[in-house]
Amino acid sequence: MGKVVYICIPYSDDPDEGIRNARRYARIAHEKGYVPIASHLLFPEILNMDNKQENKAGLVFLLSHCDELWAFGEKLTDGMRKEISTARELRINIKFLDNDGNEALKIDFL
Repeated sequence: MGKVVYICIPYSDDPDEGIRNARRYARIAHEKGYVPIASHLLFPEILNMDNKQENKAGLVFLLSHCDELWAFGEKLTDGMRKEISTARELRINIKFLDNDGNEALKIDFL
């Protein structure tokens, strides 16, 4: 079994597109031999997304079971920044990838 990766993507601006992208990026991770965790495919089904405390607890739980966080796309949303900050607090390796799953440099987070 490969490393477990958390899929970090834009979601709240367009949830339908976020779900499509979560599926696509999870597939990319799977094809590279990783086990993807895509919270946007899971959390809305079981958590109250408007409850910040519940949302944060779910995020910490999922991230604590991951080896890496992969942030996809051209821009970082506030939600992605929170996920990345939480991963840093948990000392989880973070990779930035473009829309095709290739590693990219993200300077706008710094």
